[in-house]
This record gives sequence, C-alpha cells and structure tokens, in this order.
Amino acid sequence: MKNHFAAFTAVVLIGLAPHVLAASSTDLTVTGTITPVACMPTLPNGGVVDFGKIAARDLNLTSDTILEPKTLNLEVNCPATALLAAQLFDNRKGTASLIAPWAFGLGLINGTQKLGHYTMFTERAEADGMPGQAIVSLDQGASWSTNIILRSDHYLAVAASDDWSKPVAVQNMKIQLNLTAAIARADGLDLSNEVSLDGSTTFEVKYL
Repeated sequence: MKNHFAAFTAVVLIGLAPHVLAASSTDLTVTGTITPVACMPTLPNGGVVDFGKIAARDLNLTSDTILEPKTLNLEVNCPATALLAAQLFDNRKGTASLIAPWAFGLGLINGTQKLGHYTMFTERAEADGMPGQAIVSLDQGASWSTNIILRSDHYLAVAASDDWSKPVAVQNMKIQLNLTAAIARADGLDLSNEVSLDGSTTFEVKYL
C-alpha cells in the first residue's frame, strides 16, 4: 500500500507542476483611515453594576434565581461629529450558565461551575440630544437591525428615529441598557465559601 501511495503522489505532482509555474500574481492592498476624532465611552459608577450581598439560602435550588434588573446609560462623547459604533466583548465568554448567544458569563466557581449569566437589551437612544433608536450589527457594520437584545461582538450604534437601516453621525451618543442577571440553580454550585459575581463586558468604540 505504501508503494502505491508514493507512485500516485508522484503522478499528481508531475501533473500539477506546469500549472504552478504558470500561476498569475495577486496584490495585497493595505488601507485604513487615521481620524483626528477621539471618542470616549463612559458608563455610570465607573461601569460597576453591584448587586450587593446575596444570601446563599435565598437562592433557588432547582431553578435560576433572577436578580433585580438594573438600568444604566452607555454614553459616547466626541470632540466632533463622527460615524461610530460601540463593539461589545464578553470578557467571561464561555462561563454563562444559559446556552444562548445573548447570555454573558458571570464567571466560574472552582474553575468548572458556571455561576450564572446576565443579558442586556437596549431601551431609549439619543443622538446629540435628539430621540433616535438603537441598532446593532453582527457583520462589523455591513448591515444593521433593530434587535434590542445584545450579544458579544455586536456593534451598537444610534440611528434616526425614522430610519433604522444605518447609523447617524453623532458627537454625543446615549443608549439606555437594561441588564438582568441570574444565578444558576444552587444545587449545582459549591457555595461553602463566599463567591463573587464576575461579569465583565468591554465596550470599544469603532469608527465606521
């Protein structure tokens, strides 16, 4: 079998050689834009959403424990008008107890037990103080939708109130986010020691 394989390989190489020698060339083009605009994203309370102390005995044993919803505003302020979006990154990806693309992780207990998850969805949005609507893109701005449930890698931007098909250029963008967190069923968690919720999401400004 080895001899037959070697002979077959030689025939293939000989047959391909003329085509390799006659291959056409291709060019690599490097593009990009350096913008003088530097926009700054901010969240209230330094970006910390604190649920305080939660007693282990108050958690549901056989179902998720839903925590009190939180509301916060994501703001992006620029020195001049710019076409932009904020991209989300789940820094605890793979730790969410809910198997869904919109579930963000809350970290692990003992390196294996998924503590819970949280979700975020958009509410009101403003573009330079005027009412708008939040829009998202999963293909880096090639297309947009009004899906209000956020997920990691989403681009998040503001569109005009009467046209969701594309973002508008803004100097100041504000989007209200509603966050709901849940602790996984307690009968699968080691709660013999104090455990901290460890969710982390980065919002990074992208210029379109």
